[in-house]
Amino acid sequence: MAAHPSAATALRPKVWIEHERRSSRSEDPERALQLQLDAVVSSHDLDLLVIADSDGAPVEMSGDPDLGMELAQFAAASFRKAAEARTYATSRGFVVVAPLQTPVRTFVIAAQGRFAIPDPQGFTRALRGVERILKDGLFVQCEAPLPLATKA
Repeated sequence: MAAHPSAATALRPKVWIEHERRSSRSEDPERALQLQLDAVVSSHDLDLLVIADSDGAPVEMSGDPDLGMELAQFAAASFRKAAEARTYATSRGFVVVAPLQTPVRTFVIAAQGRFAIPDPQGFTRALRGVERILKDGLFVQCEAPLPLATKA
């Protein structure tokens, strides 16, 4: 006796796991990184969350892009002075900066809260999630649209 799919088995409703902590997932590291930062910002009431390289160029951010650029530069500068996690009181609120070492390179992660120091639990969650996503590094999948160098 062979099993044949019936209309009843093909149209089963999806089973939703009630306590799934992630509302969406992505296999693309850049998209996964953005989803991770957005989730931490919204659940821990942060104004900005930025990942930058050690030169101050933002890799990914969640929040206002202009303020994110400034926070990335601030985080990189503070990382060059002291390569350890620190909390700062600034004119725009409280900032937590921590180094993020991956096998490929070193990044800096910074969180800003306007009225309170960013929640250490949320910051640690962001740090661990970003470490997991960046463990193999981000790679550009296509060539640059313009040549980066030309012969004179």
